[in-house]
Amino acid sequence: MSGRRGRGAAAPPVRQGRWATITAVVLTIAVPGVGHLYLNLLLRGVIWLAGNIALVLILRGGDVSAAGLAAVLGALRVAALADLLLTQRAASRGGPPGDR
Repeated sequence: MSGRRGRGAAAPPVRQGRWATITAVVLTIAVPGVGHLYLNLLLRGVIWLAGNIALVLILRGGDVSAAGLAAVLGALRVAALADLLLTQRAASRGGPPGDR
């Protein structure tokens, strides 16, 4: 069979460790969701990335000032960062590492 995973195949392991977390934090600050994807938290990453793209498209199409756009996207980055760090913390304590 080709390199595709089947329904019952295991998800790739979540990356853990200090440097993986630091890299994921930097990526999440740059673009919410990319840090999650880097850590192999695929479902969470796709949801954060899609939300980021949707917000940008909605707000850019409306009558929103640059300051308003920056505030909303800044809040999104903070929320994505909190989700990333809490997910990593739970995984390091033996809890479920989140959706993959």
